[in-house]
Amino acid sequence: MTSGYPPLPEPFSAFLGVAAHTTAMACRLVLAVSDVVRRAALQRLAGRDEDSTRTLRRWSRAGRPTARPPW
Repeated sequence: MTSGYPPLPEPFSAFLGVAAHTTAMACRLVLAVSDVVRRAALQRLAGRDEDSTRTLRRWSRAGRPTARPPW
């Protein structure tokens, strides 16, 4: 039995890091989508659906917004 010096890295350690990062980004995406749905539902229940439609029209004319909307 030979022990290598320096110790050899795990063969799949890089892949495990990529898999963990991908999983974290997927979770963030799911949370972002659910937050958008929640905000839209709250606006619709509060009767501010017309306001959000106006905002979306303004964004479509101006292009993609660079900052997060204030609601």
